[in-house]
Amino acid sequence: PAPVESITKDDSRRCCYVSGNFILLVAAAIALLVLCHRYLGPFLDWISELNGWQGPLLLCLLFVLVSFPMAWGYIIINLGAGYIYGLFYGTLVTIVGANIGALLSFVICRRLWRDYVLEKLSTYDNLK
Repeated sequence: PAPVESITKDDSRRCCYVSGNFILLVAAAIALLVLCHRYLGPFLDWISELNGWQGPLLLCLLFVLVSFPMAWGYIIINLGAGYIYGLFYGTLVTIVGANIGALLSFVICRRLWRDYVLEKLSTYDNLK
């Protein structure tokens, strides 16, 4: 570990900034779950009543939506898929949806933010 003397004010500010944002995101997620918990059951029932491929397709689209950075919801959709379709088919829907979502998120983020990330990383000497 680094000695205490080597920690600068910038490091301390950055730590507070990241910690504060994390606490805000966790609080927002908890508030969202508390406010929306009564709608989750009827929403899952509605998905289970969709015909044929429409329910799994909707869950796959939800996985694509939550795959982008700073979007939460994987665990809720995982549990919903298992609740609606059972262990085997729910796992299959989860794997397909999560992989399609991760692939689309990767491609879109790479095309849109590649130059920005490379610019930010180039300021660090140990990453060049």
